[in-house]
Amino acid sequence: MCKMKVIVIGSGKGGVGKSTISVSLALLFKMLGWKVGLIDADIYGPSLRGMLTPEIFPKEENGFLIPACSKGIQVVSAAYFSKFEKGAPVRAPLINGIIEQFVYGIKWDERDLLLIDLPPGTGDIHLSLLQKLSVDGAIGVTMPQKISVLDVEKSLYLFQSMNVSLLGIIENMSYYQDPLTGERHKIFGEGGGRALAEKFQTKLLGKVPIDPLLLESLDAGEGAKFSLSRDELLKIAVEISNQLCDHESGKKIVEVKKIDHQTFAVEWSKKRSVHKFSKVQESCPCVLCAEKDRPSDPNVSAMSIELVGNYAVKFEFTSGCSRGIYTWQNFQEF
Repeated sequence: MCKMKVIVIGSGKGGVGKSTISVSLALLFKMLGWKVGLIDADIYGPSLRGMLTPEIFPKEENGFLIPACSKGIQVVSAAYFSKFEKGAPVRAPLINGIIEQFVYGIKWDERDLLLIDLPPGTGDIHLSLLQKLSVDGAIGVTMPQKISVLDVEKSLYLFQSMNVSLLGIIENMSYYQDPLTGERHKIFGEGGGRALAEKFQTKLLGKVPIDPLLLESLDAGEGAKFSLSRDELLKIAVEISNQLCDHESGKKIVEVKKIDHQTFAVEWSKKRSVHKFSKVQESCPCVLCAEKDRPSDPNVSAMSIELVGNYAVKFEFTSGCSRGIYTWQNFQEF
């Protein structure tokens, strides 16, 4: 993609799991083929470093900050600066300098999607970022309860006043599902996400359940491991990807045709490439295949092929896998 897309994720308050959603989406977008950058803009209480243990630490190079890297995600956070390790008080001039660094002083490595995890409130940090960056869309995160909705509304009004397109609402901690009975318990009430979506005339992107495995993996700095929340969060990532990409690729006619039992063709703008189902299956990006280390099957085929918006394709393989979503980058750079 020629221009890095920028999405801000806000809630107007703390405690709704916004950072959990931000990290989860970053990893799922990566799985869908995006090259993802992630900014922890909560200068006073940065937390993303604890969720994504860095494999590569940030460094300075020719006056620019090279981001940290964890699980293929490039991460920028105030937590990497020693001044913030023990929660030192920070005055506004220093905050403004850090935001300037985040906006103009980061040397990203060919990212095509940047997620910004906004801090609680609707203050100077929000205004500075929204004024200085060309933002492609915003996501509001709420809990089902009414008191959460009241605070999140303030964040959505800010996005509207800054002419930032609202991509939709995510209702987090929507319910807890008993692993033995399957019964859903609505611990924090219900209806908050739907009410916000209707009031601001946007989409309710999804209702994400409480996921103990996800929370445990993030607390351990292992990134996001999903159980109950996987399908809902993946659906949200696909929906957002469609919104970001449709206006760019909608005029291009993409076709995926099965040639025979072993091969298929991708045709786009008078270009054509031929691929083997077995080769595609080897690199399946879905969570289950990544965890199982699925062996290669030279005879695998596809029972069905389905376009996902204008940016990807989904296969139902004869091996039983039907979750993998492949962007055109998986096949060829057009």
